[in-house]
Amino acid sequence: MHKTVKKDLLIFATIILLFLTISMYAGPIQTLMINFERELVEIDNREEASGTIYYLSPAKLSVIVEKPIKQWMVFGEKKLEIYYPDEQKAFRFTSEYPFQLSFFQAFIGVLNEDYGLSDLGYVLVQRLANADTITTIWKPPKALAKALGEFTLVHEKDRIIRAESKKTDGFVTSRCLFSNHFEYKAAFFPLTITTTRFFESDSSIERIAFSKPEFNCELPQNIIYFTIPSNADIEETEW
Repeated sequence: MHKTVKKDLLIFATIILLFLTISMYAGPIQTLMINFERELVEIDNREEASGTIYYLSPAKLSVIVEKPIKQWMVFGEKKLEIYYPDEQKAFRFTSEYPFQLSFFQAFIGVLNEDYGLSDLGYVLVQRLANADTITTIWKPPKALAKALGEFTLVHEKDRIIRAESKKTDGFVTSRCLFSNHFEYKAAFFPLTITTTRFFESDSSIERIAFSKPEFNCELPQNIIYFTIPSNADIEETEW
């Protein structure tokens, strides 16, 4: 498989444990256009990417990467298409499970107060209040109980500031910090998201900086109706 594609899937398409079951919930948002800059720091590696995300309700997501390479990524319900315009090369991945962009899910998830956990079978087991800070602890549904432990959400003044996922043995697998909130229709969207993923012997840090959000805007026609050009070389794979 194309080396760049393998890296892209690790960067964008895999669903990290923290947001494994969090489905997209856009509510009053029909369209959204927002710029992003992403930095991933691992032990011996540092990667950067930037571009624009286009969301069209209910579940179409397009990511146009400008740097370090030009690339289109179009997420469908159970399909992901990656297109390289300069190379006229494309990849189409299909799966029985939805492909999701984890850091965008983290951004738009604030539209649902509990991140959609209740709808997905999570059960609230504890609620702690300390001045303006509310901490809720959730038990995963039975179907995920063997793989996932508690899920913790922390809100401060109606703003989500932390989310944390654990394994069944209590080991913290992911910790996500939210800051630089932007208010839109009484919802506070975090423009900066920093996620630390913990492994047995090391960890990684992902920083996302969003900018220039435009809600319920008119999206470009070439985004809405994008299809891979007929002259592109397409490789299809089941994921």
